[in-house]
Amino acid sequence: MNSKSMYPKLPYRHALAAGFAMLLALQFMASPSYGQSVAYDDAIEAITKSRYDLELGFTIKGLVAEVAVEPGQKVKKGQLLVKLNDREPAAILSQSKTQAESTLSIEAAEAQMEQAKIELASIEQMFERNATTKLEMDRAKVQVKLRELELALAKQERDLAQIATERAEANLEKYTITAPQDGVVVDVMVEIGETAEEREPAIQLVVTDPLRIDAAVPTAKTLKLKMGAPAWVTTKLDDYAVTIEGKVVYVSPVADAASDTRIVRVEIANEHNWPAGSHVLVLFEKPKVEAAVADGSANP
Repeated sequence: MNSKSMYPKLPYRHALAAGFAMLLALQFMASPSYGQSVAYDDAIEAITKSRYDLELGFTIKGLVAEVAVEPGQKVKKGQLLVKLNDREPAAILSQSKTQAESTLSIEAAEAQMEQAKIELASIEQMFERNATTKLEMDRAKVQVKLRELELALAKQERDLAQIATERAEANLEKYTITAPQDGVVVDVMVEIGETAEEREPAIQLVVTDPLRIDAAVPTAKTLKLKMGAPAWVTTKLDDYAVTIEGKVVYVSPVADAASDTRIVRVEIANEHNWPAGSHVLVLFEKPKVEAAVADGSANP
């Protein structure tokens, strides 16, 4: 499984599109149903992005037997996405489980050991009455020892069968791709009946809840920002604007010398299913109009 880096490469080159930011802000403020007193002077124009953008593939080569999802489908963590033909590894697992769960060899070894002990006790009584030789008694003792070793060997074989079962289970998992977490399928790169190549992407999955925003903030305005600090993200939905409160999850330790900015990463709960790639405005001070700050809703 391959995924894009969680943190931006540094130094981060980001030129602020000031004209576009102003145009976007004016568009929000021009909305007839949006509070006109919300200040956009300190707003930072940014683009939403998925929290994770994952390309999932197989670590083995095999024939695609099942494609359980399609583009645009929401999936839950652990849900089956794609499966290869796994008849052979499944049969190996079944055999290993049978051997690991069977107690027959141990029970047989225990019975033989008990029989050897009974015979030894009988010979020892006969030896006390001078009815047998010391050699016969020593032979009986050796038989008990052999039966004890056979029992230990049977238990060891069961332990090895359990280890083989775990290996077979791990191998069988290679034949399926499941969702590592809740998300949305963006693309399916394989079809039933074709051969999936080793380490080639088969599924693209994005996680957009929470939604992530990387804002290039003037360095001077970042000095007091800390992890967990509140932030407000505004975008326009239908014919009215919505502002949702989120939090700062990352502040770049390095400023970009060319633009004198630092990357500040904000995450918000994505109740409105905002797509990654949307234009938004980011504020680090609470907007003046209370009604404009949503708990996931706004009054049109």
